[in-house]
Amino acid sequence: NGVPLRFMLSPGQASDIAHAQPLLDKVRIPGRPGRPRKRSRWLLADKGYDAEHLRYYCDRYRIQPVIPLRAMPRNPGLACP
Repeated sequence: NGVPLRFMLSPGQASDIAHAQPLLDKVRIPGRPGRPRKRSRWLLADKGYDAEHLRYYCDRYRIQPVIPLRAMPRNPGLACP
């Protein structure tokens, strides 16, 4: 329906990805009478949310992540000191 389910304001210098999982844990989706659904079907986010642990979280709860991949390669062994 395009309606935001939850939002959080954080300091500008804080990493967005640090707030993603706690924010998703607080989602309640209204619908039929009874207990509200706690998980959405999709997660729409920008490149700032492209992280393996968030994608793992989505897989675990059967959420389809719609997140563009970052341009940099995903090889932590080649990181500069």
